[in-house]
Amino acid sequence: MRDEQKQCMGCMQFYDAEYDVCPHCGYSENEGAQELLHLDPGTVLQGRYIVGKSIGYGGFGVTYIGWDKKLKRRLAIKEYLPSEFATRQVHHADLMIVSSDKKVKQYQDGIKKFLKEGTKLAQLTDIDAIVHMYDCFEENKTAYIVMEYLEGVTLGAYLKEKGQLTQDETMTLMIPILEALEKVHAKGLIHRDIAPDNIFLVKDEEGKLHPKLIDFGAAKFATTSHSKSLTVLIKPGYSPEEQYRSNGDQGTYTDVYALASCMYKMVTGIQPPDSFERRTQIEAKHKDILVNPLKYAPDLTDNFVIALLNAMNVRIEDRTYDTQQFEEELLSFEPVKRRGTSIKKIDFLRWPLWAKISVPTGGVAAMALLVFVALKVFSNPVAAFKLPDGMTRVPDFVTASEEEAKQWAKEQFLVLQQSGAEYSPAMDVGLVLSQDKAVGSIVNSNTPVSVVISTAEEKYELPDVTGMKVEDARKALECMGLVVTEKTGSRDGLQADCVVEQKTEPYTEVKTGDEVTLVVSEGDSKGGKVPDFTSMTYEEALKAAKEAGISVVVGEKIFSRTEKDTMVQKQDVEAGKELKAGEAVTLTTALEWHRFKMPNLFLKSEDTALQLLKNIGITPELKEEYSEVYSAGLISQQNIKHNVKVEPDTAINLRVSLGSKPFEMIDLRKMTEEEAREALEKKGLVVVVEYGFDEKVPEGQVISQSVDAGKDVTRGSEIKIVICSEKDIIKLDDYTGQDGDSAKKQLEKLKLNVQINEIYSDTAKKGEVVEQLPAAGSKQVPGSTVVLSISKGKDPEKERREAEEKKAAESKKIVTEYRSRKRETTVSNDASLPGWTLYNTTTSWSDYGGWSGWSESAPNQSDAVQVESKTQYQYRDKEFTTASQPELAGWTQTGEAGRHWGEWGPWSYWNTNPVSGSDSREVRCQTVYRYYHYICPRCGAGQPYHGSLSYSKCYPQFGGCGAYPIGDGGYEEKLFTTPWSSAAATGVYDKKMINEEGIWFVLDVLGPETGYSYRDRSQIIDYNFERWGGWSGWQDGAVSGSGKRQVNTRTVYRSRSRSQVTTYMYERWGEWSAYSRTPIQQTADTEVQTRTVHE
Repeated sequence: MRDEQKQCMGCMQFYDAEYDVCPHCGYSENEGAQELLHLDPGTVLQGRYIVGKSIGYGGFGVTYIGWDKKLKRRLAIKEYLPSEFATRQVHHADLMIVSSDKKVKQYQDGIKKFLKEGTKLAQLTDIDAIVHMYDCFEENKTAYIVMEYLEGVTLGAYLKEKGQLTQDETMTLMIPILEALEKVHAKGLIHRDIAPDNIFLVKDEEGKLHPKLIDFGAAKFATTSHSKSLTVLIKPGYSPEEQYRSNGDQGTYTDVYALASCMYKMVTGIQPPDSFERRTQIEAKHKDILVNPLKYAPDLTDNFVIALLNAMNVRIEDRTYDTQQFEEELLSFEPVKRRGTSIKKIDFLRWPLWAKISVPTGGVAAMALLVFVALKVFSNPVAAFKLPDGMTRVPDFVTASEEEAKQWAKEQFLVLQQSGAEYSPAMDVGLVLSQDKAVGSIVNSNTPVSVVISTAEEKYELPDVTGMKVEDARKALECMGLVVTEKTGSRDGLQADCVVEQKTEPYTEVKTGDEVTLVVSEGDSKGGKVPDFTSMTYEEALKAAKEAGISVVVGEKIFSRTEKDTMVQKQDVEAGKELKAGEAVTLTTALEWHRFKMPNLFLKSEDTALQLLKNIGITPELKEEYSEVYSAGLISQQNIKHNVKVEPDTAINLRVSLGSKPFEMIDLRKMTEEEAREALEKKGLVVVVEYGFDEKVPEGQVISQSVDAGKDVTRGSEIKIVICSEKDIIKLDDYTGQDGDSAKKQLEKLKLNVQINEIYSDTAKKGEVVEQLPAAGSKQVPGSTVVLSISKGKDPEKERREAEEKKAAESKKIVTEYRSRKRETTVSNDASLPGWTLYNTTTSWSDYGGWSGWSESAPNQSDAVQVESKTQYQYRDKEFTTASQPELAGWTQTGEAGRHWGEWGPWSYWNTNPVSGSDSREVRCQTVYRYYHYICPRCGAGQPYHGSLSYSKCYPQFGGCGAYPIGDGGYEEKLFTTPWSSAAATGVYDKKMINEEGIWFVLDVLGPETGYSYRDRSQIIDYNFERWGGWSGWQDGAVSGSGKRQVNTRTVYRSRSRSQVTTYMYERWGEWSAYSRTPIQQTADTEVQTRTVHE
């Protein structure tokens, strides 16, 4: 009987109650939870699922064996249990969340993603080779997923026992996984964690193995919305290289690589090499370290091998795209084509050992879906320990592309700024050449890191600096990156410290790093009268200065289209003035007009850019703008591209970076340390936290901030905040240069946490402190963390490489060889000529075309456009009218026009009172007869009553209501012109009546009377009005204005155009000559290239 049995919480099987230990698995009923955070065995969820012992756990979850009381079956129960954010009291089911708004939000986001993953897994219950999910819900302030319980072994454990499998065995096990993944991918999901330990093998009743893919999507909910340190799970040897990169593109091909790697392991017994190491070797132009599986398994078919290698290609572009393509190649009867790996750019970065996160292994009998978490991995070196909040590590940006450097800086919470560009013969263009922060050093988040970008070798035409002061000559040459050397010489008439001669001729092509020798004068003047140097050449001016006993110096050289080369244009001391010994006249001389190639000014300083343009006679227009990328003072944009031909009067526009745009500092008062840090880091500011005490400020809140609220700050600015603390305040000493172990002990004595960060250093001895964070002088409290960067000594790889380069350079003789090509020219009527470059045009005018229509818009007259104009007129006349009212809408009243009588009104009722007539009243007189009626108070009908009404009735024949007695009503009398004789008999009391304006009865007591009636009329005033009528259309004929006519005018224009007939002049460089060791002089028509040959 089941009542006499116990259920084992270790395997969920039943056994006799007399035993204390399960005979099936050896689990003791007295065993409790394996970890304090875990649920007690026997806990019931949803009133249905019994929780057993834990069978697997990681940083974000735990999985228990379970029992479904309703369906009587074993299952696996996964609980969301992030130890970073939650804890649990012993023997309590509810989780307790760490009391921090930020961590509560992280925890809640994790639950949502956990349940969302359960929902997605529920979509896969129809796929046989995927572990099935039965239920998901929230309880105990966390979430659970209930899934299929599997018995068997992992593929990893199976391979440990078997070693290698045949191709057929591998295909039998993996084709179901391939087909299952095809359905998974069709639902928009990817696994991202396929490895031998995540493929479970279950035996059926006949002993046949069936694969099940488990741990689906484990990496997906290892990251929360706020986490800075959690990312995907890495399986070295099985994870493709895109999973090693933060925000790497992942898709169906990601699972294809991992699955192919599993199959490689199955047929060879060898774990594949790390994908990131493979990429590094290929980028360094070495052989791919992936060994052909035929070396370990010679019986494999060609198609199987090629399909496997195609699926394991490092680059996504070369790799098998999805499982369907992979399966087709594996099963193809036609020869499968090999797709090679082609890594384009050398990166030199190696995947750090710390990032090769160990893979959970083991052959437990029961496995279920687990959640794992890993520290965030970057494709640049960072430490294995977790840095304190607000700190980060500087990656090795050197050799990274600009986009990679930006991404790495973003991932490491650093502010990357480009501070310049330099040429390096050993570096490809567009890569980071150097950085101002040491690789691996620990800095505060949002710290600016300046990098110099490698640029192409730059070539210039050497300017003419003869006669100039040597410091000005140096500026003109050193802005080109030239190495300037000086020799002493003399020249009569030339001031001391001026250039007598430049050993390399002007306009010779030079490149960055070339050496230029200047001969500098020693001479001095005795004094004398200044001659008129204008219209002299430079050589003539020197001769004249010598004869006068004075000296000259060339201050400025200006390109001229008209004046002869070196012609003196002006002098700063007027002719005839006496000069003392040592004084000199500054000359401005002409330079022959010349065409230059536009220099590359991008990322050069403003001063360097201006000097380079000054060398070719151009004064640019500068526009300043804020930039979050380029350091202040650098050229961020030029409107004419590098190497485009320009002339000294070419208009050049440059944009100069002002650096980051300033914004107002926020008010941190009343904020906690965490709130202030989060607010500042969100603004991109560097946060430096120190501690102090103020009795007016609550514990943990900001006492002060180094920049007041409202003041301007920029991204990357350092903001020091002082937090109120009742703990002892510790002022940090300067530990740089001290022994690392000694510094660590001193800090630990102060009850400070110490983390050691080892970095290479060219200056510090091994074991010495290179840097510390927080810095010396910072005020901290017990429990604060101090990071000490300890020198590992010099980088041995760097020393070895430099030594080899030096040895190789010393053992070789360097020879310069030259080759040249000539400038060719031609003329054409075509606007473009393939293979030629346009350098000049001549033009002539065609005949004018037809006139345009007339328009009020005035076109610009030019040599190409002829314009005519004329005046047009429009007018409006005054209109007049009259009206009998004093106001008329839209009109203006001008006075009275006259008066007249209006129409007569209606006649009044007859009355016996006499009425007089007038111009405004008309009267009529006539015999009238009196009538009366009594008004019923109920219905209002007229009745023939004149006296007592006690027994009177309201007669219906008179329109009455038949009421009896009629009651008290109203009595009326009225005069009519109808004689009584015309009244009709009523048959009631001998009464007669008329029906005029109601029923009236004869009242003949007084006899006929004389009656009067009248009607009135009014006098009407007529008013004059006027207004302007509508405007006429425009007309060409002149129109005159008057008091009754207004006139407008306008000017209209028409134009006609003509075009230029252009003749195009083209140039091109001919073929290069062969290299020789005979030096060749560069000229405007001869281009020279050199190369260095090591013998």
